[in-house]
Amino acid sequence: VMKDSKFQFNTPYLEELEFSINNDFTNKSVDVEMENSFAVYCSKIDNCENSALVKLDLTINDDVTDKPFGLHIIVAAEFLWEDLDQEYANNLLKTAAPEFLLGFARPIIANITNMSQFPCYNIPFLNFNE
Repeated sequence: VMKDSKFQFNTPYLEELEFSINNDFTNKSVDVEMENSFAVYCSKIDNCENSALVKLDLTINDDVTDKPFGLHIIVAAEFLWEDLDQEYANNLLKTAAPEFLLGFARPIIANITNMSQFPCYNIPFLNFNE
């Protein structure tokens, strides 16, 4: 019998999305390595000891000089937990929460890039432990 995790989330949502094509990009026949960077923001919810708002702020190709496009996305969700040690809960907020949010952002990124003149970009797994 499977049990629900003691670490849950409320409905994730898209907070911000910006996508721009580099009209000067000409290297269409060569695979281009995308440059992904991210920040994770976590803030406790007022009047609720066991909940926090987590935001994943992801940028793909901050500098588009030799890249086909630039993309900036922020996705967020409220995470809730019960019967968890605070240190363990904080670790989940720093690793599991952004991993979940990346999974939420991945199809959005794929759909946006697939609608451009460039191939669909499937963002790889990112390491949130460092």
